[in-house]
Amino acid sequence: MAVLLLTAAASALTAGASAFVQIAAAAAATAVGSFIDNRLFGPSMGNTTQEGPRLDSLQVQASTEGAAIPEIAGRVRIAGQIIWATKFKEVATTTTQRSGGGKGGGGGGGSVTTTTYSYFANFAVGLCEGPIDRIGRTLEAPGTADNPKIIGWQAELEAAELGRVYAGVYRHDAIPWCGLFMAIVAHRANVERRPERNPPRLYLSALEWAAFGTSVPKSAAALGDVLVFKRKGGGHVGLYVGHDASAFHVLGGNQSDRVTISRLSKQRIVAVRRPAYRAQPVNVRPIALAASGSLSVNEA
Repeated sequence: MAVLLLTAAASALTAGASAFVQIAAAAAATAVGSFIDNRLFGPSMGNTTQEGPRLDSLQVQASTEGAAIPEIAGRVRIAGQIIWATKFKEVATTTTQRSGGGKGGGGGGGSVTTTTYSYFANFAVGLCEGPIDRIGRTLEAPGTADNPKIIGWQAELEAAELGRVYAGVYRHDAIPWCGLFMAIVAHRANVERRPERNPPRLYLSALEWAAFGTSVPKSAAALGDVLVFKRKGGGHVGLYVGHDASAFHVLGGNQSDRVTISRLSKQRIVAVRRPAYRAQPVNVRPIALAASGSLSVNEA
């Protein structure tokens, strides 16, 4: 409306003037009229307030009164218990974005105010009894890449003059490495460097571990024993950590392409071998566990 009135007035006032003056007056009238129209009739966005999600409760780990402290051997994946924690600290961050007016820079502007929340806390987690050498995990590298840790095991065995037969051969973790994992465990555990505790000469072949250490009845498998299994196309080897009615719980390498604990059927067992201890540790005993998780069927 203001644009029409002001342009009409400008046209009347500049009648008879030069074309330049008429054009300049019409442009000025249009700009001023647009500003007035936007201030009077322009749409208004108003002010908007938004809030991000807030934390009502969070369970990072279990904290159960009277829970047993696990006793483990070797590398084991375990969940922790929170034994101390502070209260969560909430930090609010508020930002405001303003929008301009309509055509001509007039009214109709608004703002959007957003508040987000971050949370912080300190806590301590108890894992197990006794010293922890380190916390980590070992995975086979995907595709054509290689995990340098797994390849490094072979280099360590070669340096100890235990892996000469595989020198220059084992350079990729796509080659089944359950025997390599067992070999590095046996080598590092053999702190006295006793020959009878060394891994088999052909340690990459899982079935070769059926001659390691001393024989133990399959029904008497205990913590730390070496378990040898048959599978389609070869064998598998790992360490006993427990058993249930139908399966052994085995800590081994190349299980789902990683070092982990898996359940393997007792029907697949070939041999149970015990390291040649001079004095058998007191914790070498059968460990009864609940049957949880599916059975591993092929560790290739």
